[in-house]
Amino acid sequence: MRRAVAVLGWLTALLGWAAVAYDLFGPTYSVAGCDSSGACTSGTATLLQVGLTGTAAAFLAAVVVLFFGFGLGALALSAGWRQLGLTAITITLALLLLATVLSGLSVGYSFVPADLLAILTTVFAFRARPRGSAESGPAPTI
Repeated sequence: MRRAVAVLGWLTALLGWAAVAYDLFGPTYSVAGCDSSGACTSGTATLLQVGLTGTAAAFLAAVVVLFFGFGLGALALSAGWRQLGLTAITITLALLLLATVLSGLSVGYSFVPADLLAILTTVFAFRARPRGSAESGPAPTI
């Protein structure tokens, strides 16, 4: 189960990074305009095309770091550092959910799929047995 947590943790991070990339490079904005002759056009634009503010860049950078932290927390749990891993993924999950709510106010809810996978990973992490527990196999005999 601990290996599954590590794999799911890094899949969550990859999915989150893909969402950040979509927010930057995907057609997330509708644009329309008319020129002086009265000809009007409409289409879509990326966040980079409409202008990435410093605040938005800092927010997206923080989200990238949070997803990295989630993956590291899942890896720590699978390596046997249960308390550190559980603490890391729980805190980063809470911050990622907050980031999703905040991003919904601007570019949309692109982090929701990664958040759902993060919730599933966290559930598995809390259900994973610590190393050396009775259910992880027989104790070695000397």
